[in-house]
Amino acid sequence: MASVISLATARRQFLTNVRQDGMINGPRLIVYASTEIHVCITKALELLGFGSKSMHFISVDKNFCINTDELRQTIEDDRNNGLLPFCIVGCAGTVNSGAFDNLVELASIAHKEKMWFHIDGAFGALVILDPERCHLVQGIEQADSLAFDFHKWLHCPYDAGCVLIRDGAHLSSTFSVHQSYLAATEHGCAGDKPWFCDLGTELSRQFRALKVWFTLKEHGIKKLGKKIADNCQQAQYLVSLLSNYEDFIQIIRPVTLNVVNFRLEPNELDRSNDKLIDEFNNELLADIQISGIAIASTTRFCNRLYIRVCIVSHRCTFEDFDIFVAGLLKCYRLRLRSLQQSE
Repeated sequence: MASVISLATARRQFLTNVRQDGMINGPRLIVYASTEIHVCITKALELLGFGSKSMHFISVDKNFCINTDELRQTIEDDRNNGLLPFCIVGCAGTVNSGAFDNLVELASIAHKEKMWFHIDGAFGALVILDPERCHLVQGIEQADSLAFDFHKWLHCPYDAGCVLIRDGAHLSSTFSVHQSYLAATEHGCAGDKPWFCDLGTELSRQFRALKVWFTLKEHGIKKLGKKIADNCQQAQYLVSLLSNYEDFIQIIRPVTLNVVNFRLEPNELDRSNDKLIDEFNNELLADIQISGIAIASTTRFCNRLYIRVCIVSHRCTFEDFDIFVAGLLKCYRLRLRSLQQSE
């Protein structure tokens, strides 16, 4: 929803009559983001009537960050083809790998091209609370809009998303309505200004901010930042444990934040058969989950399946990862033995 609000606000600045006329006969607006962007951006474009073809994906470098040279060239080519580049989306901690785009450079491109600059902060934006890693989000203050979640790395119960818009007037012009039954009075007690229904799509909404307020009041941002730092250190510790088995465990590097991706490639199997190795890792992950050791997930890099460990719990300890790797190796041996016996 934060992405919908952000892109709707951006659209209103480029199509000033969109609330009355819709997008009929308007220019073809184009959004740019890396291939690592979260699917919520594409869903937002579909819901807002742009269509998924309005998203132009830009490749990433070896660190999974957006290729800015390709971005500049694509924007130029699109303008020459009669399209209207209107929004750049930067990643502050991708869901796949925890990678950060160069937000300072993206802000510079957006400013030069007179485009809206949106940042998908997912959970990575909150690394600003960690003094050792806050440099990763340098440039985030230049965004026109920023979306992130409190229910990830701030440990709040679902759901609690957040959107920040630089210019409040833009937000109001996109969503405000004036109905007699929503009229504010000078001394009335019906509600404070502004009415929140003038700042988004929902007329009736729950008090999501209360649990966020309680979390901040109870723990404070220093303690929350320390827990974020702990998770990042635990990710590095997990890498160090897995590195002891690099003859058959392949780790995606660099590990910048709290996400570790790896896959097991047994010497006993045909390691050139990607489909076979993918199936092995997928079944291995199911074994891990059923065993109750941990709930990891999967993702893909270079069209290969990897086991993904995303560490966001404030309860995690280093010992948990000793247990995880020991359990992983046990499940690995059992799975491999089962395959060998079936042959």
